[in-house]
Amino acid sequence: MNKQKILCIICARAGSKRLKNKNMKNIFSKPLIYHTINQAIKSKVFDKIVFSTDAEKLRKMAVKFGAQSWFLRPSKLSNDKAAKMPVIRHAVLEAEKKFKITFDYIFDLDVT
Repeated sequence: MNKQKILCIICARAGSKRLKNKNMKNIFSKPLIYHTINQAIKSKVFDKIVFSTDAEKLRKMAVKFGAQSWFLRPSKLSNDKAAKMPVIRHAVLEAEKKFKITFDYIFDLDVT
C-alpha cells in the first residue's frame, strides 16, 4: 500500500488591518510565523510544509524557519477581501507542480 502524501499550507500576508505586520511580531522572542511553522515540523505529520505569502520578507523568514516557500502569492489573492479557499488552491497547485506529486490530504494551519 502506498503512503498517503500530506501537505501543510501556512498562509500569511503582509497587510493587516488591525495590527500592522502582525505575522512578523515577536511572541516569546520569535516571530509569530515561527511558532506555526515549528509546530508543523515538530508534529512530523506532513510530507511538505508550504508557506504562502505576498511578501518577500515573510517568505525568507519562513524558509529560515524550515518551511518551503519559493513563490509569492498574486495580489488578487493578497488583499483583505480575498477568500481563503482560492489562496489554498493556489498554494496546492504550486506545490503539486514543484514536487510533481498529487497530495492526498491538505491541511491549512493558521498563523494566528
